[in-house]
Parts: sequence; C-alpha cells; structure tokens
Amino acid sequence: MKCTHKMDRPCRTHSWKVSWQMLLLAASILSSSFLLTRGQERIGKSIRVVPEVLKEGVRVTLTSEGLDLKKLRSCKWYRGATEERNIIITFFLGPVYGQNPGPAFTNRETVNPDCSLRITDLKLSDSGTYSFKSEGIGVINTGTTNITVSEILSSPVLQLTESQRTQLSPYDDDDDDDDGIGHP
Repeated sequence: MKCTHKMDRPCRTHSWKVSWQMLLLAASILSSSFLLTRGQERIGKSIRVVPEVLKEGVRVTLTSEGLDLKKLRSCKWYRGATEERNIIITFFLGPVYGQNPGPAFTNRETVNPDCSLRITDLKLSDSGTYSFKSEGIGVINTGTTNITVSEILSSPVLQLTESQRTQLSPYDDDDDDDDGIGHP
C-alpha cells in the first residue's frame, strides 16, 4: 500500500491501527477468559452415608451435603477416583432430566433428584471409595467417602449327635438344690 500525504510527515498505514486494535481485543478476551476460569469455584463437599452400618443385601444412600441444586447441570458418581472408567452414573438436572449409566454401573444404582446415589442389594464387593462431582454455573462440587459392607453372619446352629442327646435327656431340673443343673 502506498502512502501519499500532502504534508511531509511519516506515513502510517491503516494496517498498524487494525493490528493494534486486534491486539487489544485479543488481550481483553484472553484476560476475561482467565476471569471466567477463576470463577469456577471448586468446593469439597462431605458425603453422608445412610445407614452408617452397612450389611450385605441392604440399600445405602450417599448424599453430597450442601448442594445448590439451582446452579447444577449434572452430577456424576464414581466407584473409586474421578476417572471416566469409574463412572457409575451421570444425572442431568433440568431443563431435561435424565440418567446415563457409566462403565462401573451394576444395574443396582439410581440417582435421586437431589443428586444422592442409592445402591440396592449391597454386596461385599461394593466396599470401597465413592467419589462425587457436580458441575454447574460457576461451580464444581467434589466429594469422596469410603463405605464398608459387612457380611451377614447366620446364627450358630447346635447339632447334637444321638449319643449326646441321650446323655442330656435323662437329666432334668426337678431337684431341690436350686443350682440350675439337672441331676438324675
């Protein structure tokens, strides 16, 4: 581009002004994106486990406490660390609600509208770490808890042989010494 001025002054091309303005615009956009990124508040939440004592066959509900559901768009539950391969289930909150099972889904898990996870028919293998992550407008909530599922032990059954039964049967407690032991 040729610069022609009537006066004898240095010629500036229009492209410098555009580049300077573009640079200012780019810097403005970049700085605002840093502000948006910093605006993503990460909050560690405690997770309530109900019931606290877990046995095989019962159900448990894991609830992340203190969530602002109006700001959330989705919540995910993980069996273990917050990695894609550990996703149990993803729950989407309005405007369209829904659940999407993940790789760690066992068909015994559901998410309630408050983003709590319910696991039915607990197994010993359900023991371990459970992680939670919810995302929404300006906030990411995370939390982790551990659960231990105990085995249900059956009541002991005393089985006597025929000779043991015969030895016990002639004894009764019809004596007068009040010692609680039957004598023949």
